[in-house]
Amino acid sequence: KSYFQQGVRNVNWFVNTLPEIYPDKMHKMTAPFIGTWDIKKRISMHGLNTTLDWFADEGFSWETVDDKVEKEKEKKNLEKDVNTAVADKEIEGKDLVLNVTKLSSEEKEDNGDIDEGEDIIPIWNQTTWESILQKYRDSPSSSPQKVMLPSTNYTEFDIYPEIQGDGDGQLVLNLPDHKLMFFPWGRGVSLSENNLYSMMHDMSMISDAARPLNISNHDVIVLPSRPLVNITIDCENLKKTSGLGEGNWVTSVYTIRLVAAAARVDWKFQCVNNDEIRMERILPWVSSFQPTPDVTEPWPYQGHEPTSQELRGWPSRIDFMIDGIMDDMQKMAVTIMGSLPEMNRTHPSVPVDQPPLIPGIEMEDVVIHFRCGDVLGGANRNDFGMIKFTEYAHWMSNDTSTIGIVTQPFDVGRNRREDMGRVEPCRLATYRLVDTLQSSFPSAKIVIHNEVIDTLPLTLARLTMAKQSFTTVSSFGIFPVIGSFGKSYFQQGNRNVNWF
Repeated sequence: KSYFQQGVRNVNWFVNTLPEIYPDKMHKMTAPFIGTWDIKKRISMHGLNTTLDWFADEGFSWETVDDKVEKEKEKKNLEKDVNTAVADKEIEGKDLVLNVTKLSSEEKEDNGDIDEGEDIIPIWNQTTWESILQKYRDSPSSSPQKVMLPSTNYTEFDIYPEIQGDGDGQLVLNLPDHKLMFFPWGRGVSLSENNLYSMMHDMSMISDAARPLNISNHDVIVLPSRPLVNITIDCENLKKTSGLGEGNWVTSVYTIRLVAAAARVDWKFQCVNNDEIRMERILPWVSSFQPTPDVTEPWPYQGHEPTSQELRGWPSRIDFMIDGIMDDMQKMAVTIMGSLPEMNRTHPSVPVDQPPLIPGIEMEDVVIHFRCGDVLGGANRNDFGMIKFTEYAHWMSNDTSTIGIVTQPFDVGRNRREDMGRVEPCRLATYRLVDTLQSSFPSAKIVIHNEVIDTLPLTLARLTMAKQSFTTVSSFGIFPVIGSFGKSYFQQGNRNVNWF
């Protein structure tokens, strides 16, 4: 007799029906199990022995372990507070004289950008914050104070937030560009979403137990100023040096922005050269300041506020802020192509009579983002590719009269290095697509948009303004399609691309 686990999509998928064929011989085991990703997280959180207890002990409960870990953490934090206060010997009422730690050379190696002997506050709570603010009141010229957050993994994330020495002492975390790209594209230098979530929760001092947030929840601490996550980077240099497409970076921006909203942390993203590159790059168009919603205010996006499990898990759930994405894409499209109030193509931030940045661009009934360069032999992977050309006609309206196809240039010199060798196959594939569409819509005008004027922002604007917009599996085409004024059509996402 043979016994095996239930198969999954990627491994042993064919075994699930075998017990039906040989019921006395083959048996499918359906007991609970932990996948390798969760095992890795559990070992990181609780150690190997405790993780193995789950497998060996029938009555083992993760809830019990998690409660124990949380209580131990609270106990250690309390002991730190007491030890700090005793060491300073200057407690009067609620006042606390800060105990500042000087890092040794060994600690410097484990603690990122903190220099040896540099001052750092090892405790982060409301009392600490108020004490730092009092220091600034007494000495307004004091330099910013770095703070070590209790739950942040500083082996992975080596940037410390600082309390500014002016104003109301806002806690600010300045993220450099190499920390913007989180898992799965980080390649060893990224900030994982789980660590990002823990860090922002530490900054805002809001525990998971305080959720959902509301005015009656007494676990929510009212801080003198909301913390801020700030990303100000050279977006043009980022594009040149990263080797990643702009769709990947836009995904990262929306992920961090979502976590900031859920953690009740202010969010600011901008390119240092916004005005100079906004007609060539996408990132300037998703620059924004997002003030954190007050605890008395509802979740600012459609749907329910994401739970800690939804935010800590992988992949990231930027579908929770779909209306924020729609707003960005539609504002960009109307700014570039102009308002069309008779077609309901307007945006509240763009005056209807404001001239378009690129005049004379006509809105088309259908716009298709046709990804072909890296698809036609350029990438050794199967999580994106090309869909049957007849599928587009299946969804297109019968009265379609104009069709636009946005794709890579047929001029070798205007392509990415990795696409230069596949310009001719892409041209042939694009014309085959035109022939297929023309056979279904013989009277329709079909135009290929890949000339010099067809920059990335204009390409996204065309997709956003169309009555029907299409994309396949692409982190570039998905944002204007799901942000479209009209109807949107896309392939099912997968674990690596467009999972949301």
